[in-house]
Amino acid sequence: MNRSWNRQLLAGTALVLACTACSSGSPGASSPATSPTATLTTTPACVVDQVTTDIPPVGVDTAFGITQGPGGTWYAHGGTINRIADDGKLEEFPIPDAATASAGWLTWDGSSSSIWFSDRTNGRIGTIDGDGVVEEFQIPDGPNGPGGPAGIVIGPGNQVWFTEPMNNRIGVLNTATKAITMRDAPSAGGGPLGLVRASDGNLWFTEREVGKVARMNHDGSFDEWELDPGASPNRLIVGPDGAIWFTELQANKLGRIDSAGQLSEVALDGGPVGLTLGPDGSMYVALWTANQVARLKDDGSIDKTWDLPHGALLVAAGPDSIWATNAFDDSVARIRLSC
Repeated sequence: MNRSWNRQLLAGTALVLACTACSSGSPGASSPATSPTATLTTTPACVVDQVTTDIPPVGVDTAFGITQGPGGTWYAHGGTINRIADDGKLEEFPIPDAATASAGWLTWDGSSSSIWFSDRTNGRIGTIDGDGVVEEFQIPDGPNGPGGPAGIVIGPGNQVWFTEPMNNRIGVLNTATKAITMRDAPSAGGGPLGLVRASDGNLWFTEREVGKVARMNHDGSFDEWELDPGASPNRLIVGPDGAIWFTELQANKLGRIDSAGQLSEVALDGGPVGLTLGPDGSMYVALWTANQVARLKDDGSIDKTWDLPHGALLVAAGPDSIWATNAFDDSVARIRLSC
């Protein structure tokens, strides 16, 4: 059983805050479509600002990464990746080696028939489509042992980039050749985690373990911005103003780096972790220790909050809602923004 992976991944943070391949193991292989487990849940009448919560069926791990994708909202749940359709139907799609898997981060390019995911314990990244067909790619072991991929960015072209905190690396998959290339992150022991591509094409990522935000430039060189010791930067996005915005969990701050490289920070109590751009163009953040999701103003201050009975760790935007998962309470919540 692998159910403790999400708690282990964030164990250091929690203490400070006091609180493939197919099953044969061959890289780049596809698994046949597996008949998903489907459950029809009751869809409540739409009420703006209403918060609803689903508790997933018990799996080998808890609800973690979440994204909008083809046919609904998708979230990672250990050995399965689950989809909630607009009619409330929940489908559970097993991934290869499900008993040992820990599906983590999810992302979608907004138009393709598949989403990308990371399997942290089996050291793979892969795609899954709306029929449950999976293709996985095995990450090479590193100096600290097997790979444990995290954040994923799709593109440009045939490239899929990802962070690999277990071995302090940044990786890129060429989907045409199936080749994976790994390179060291700039700071020793940095633990690269969140990942995003800016409008100029440069990659930005957080180095959680050393309290830095880094940029990988087109020529492969790195620039770093140092934060307060122990800040624990986590997720980052390109904000509505084109700047890079990121959360600092232990520092209780929201950071911003503009196109000129100027760093600024805003106090943001509540343990900010997940961050997303909503359908209304506003930024939304998961406030983990406050059990809330907040909508932010353009300057990063809080505009509005919603209380979530089961808390929030990560967030994602849908066409009319903000979705949140909490790995520590195995829950998926939806905040209706419009009807």
